[in-house]
Amino acid sequence: VYSALTALNLIYAVFFLAQAGYLFSAFQDSLPQSMTYAEYARRGFFELCAVSGINLAVIAAAHLIVKRDKVKILKGETAALCIFTVALIATAMSKMAMYIDYYGLTRLRVYTSWFMIVLLLLFVIILVRQFRSFQGTRIAAAGCICLFLALSYGNVDGMIAKYNIDRYQAGTLESLDLDAMSELSDAAVPYLYELYRETTDVVMKGKLREVILEQPYWENNGVYYLESFRDFNLQTFKADQIRDIV
Repeated sequence: VYSALTALNLIYAVFFLAQAGYLFSAFQDSLPQSMTYAEYARRGFFELCAVSGINLAVIAAAHLIVKRDKVKILKGETAALCIFTVALIATAMSKMAMYIDYYGLTRLRVYTSWFMIVLLLLFVIILVRQFRSFQGTRIAAAGCICLFLALSYGNVDGMIAKYNIDRYQAGTLESLDLDAMSELSDAAVPYLYELYRETTDVVMKGKLREVILEQPYWENNGVYYLESFRDFNLQTFKADQIRDIV
């Protein structure tokens, strides 16, 4: 087990040294040649998923095999493996951050960033657990639940619209992808309507109106309906009020 872990850690060390320019270029806001921002971010994310899955399986298997009274070396090997994984997570997050900086937020970019934060939490807990004794499983479970609740109740679509519009108005985002905005839920409508009121661009105003008035999926022959109070949604209610004005 120790030989296998040492070999794996050496492979990661050589990989980081050989690929330093590619891995860390996002920290310098530099894009590798012959790659687009999307390719760079996606490649980094899928590399991270593969490495994280392998490392979690290796760590679990090693701790199951090695006897509990002979774990000092194992802790060191595990810590090194976690450090390499955390470093790879940091590079993947930097690639995604650069991608978002140039093209703004979308649902997929939010979800992938969220998943990388979850992985970072897990490997940091495993790393710290090698030096201090505590209930790592409970903390990991509580942390993942809190992150899931934040994703579920954090008004993601509304925040995506607000972030992109604010950056567009500030001049730090070159263009506003209204086609992507049309895929967001009614949570984005208040922010789109605010831009609709403020913009003087006739073409954009027309496009914003189309996006705001886009029919929701529960429309039935042009008539909105609620089967019961359980179908009521506050974001949709506010969006419908805005549609009546527009």
